[in-house]
Amino acid sequence: MQRQDLLFEYPDIIRVFHDPEAGLLVHEWLEYNPEGSDNVIFEILDRIFQAFQETGVNKVLIIADKANSAFSPEVQKYVRKIQFPRIIQSTALRYLATVVGANEPVQQQVSAWRDILIDVEEIELNDVLSEEEGREWLSQFPASPGLTPD
Repeated sequence: MQRQDLLFEYPDIIRVFHDPEAGLLVHEWLEYNPEGSDNVIFEILDRIFQAFQETGVNKVLIIADKANSAFSPEVQKYVRKIQFPRIIQSTALRYLATVVGANEPVQQQVSAWRDILIDVEEIELNDVLSEEEGREWLSQFPASPGLTPD
């Protein structure tokens, strides 16, 4: 799969790509709860929010099947109370596909996202088994025009 623009990377935690051709962001999570503090994850979540605002995309593919842990309770609370509400209210996000695997912490994490977002009528969710399947599912939806540089 071609991911055209690497927006940012935190080694061994996450890589975030913008694929302007497909009109989506790709979040490839490797670690949800790195050793140390939650501050790195809070920083990442802020950068993800900024990426949605800067690109104007309405689709996201979250590759979570390689992640080897779940968010801490503090991060889960932040996602529920801050991250998702601001993404829903302040970005174009409407379609979310998540690559899940047999990893139980990842399945629990995805279940937590689904529980938060399932009642948000504006967002369609789908769990998939591969990046290819996620891209195929997302391709059926029109891409937002995105933002163009001044």
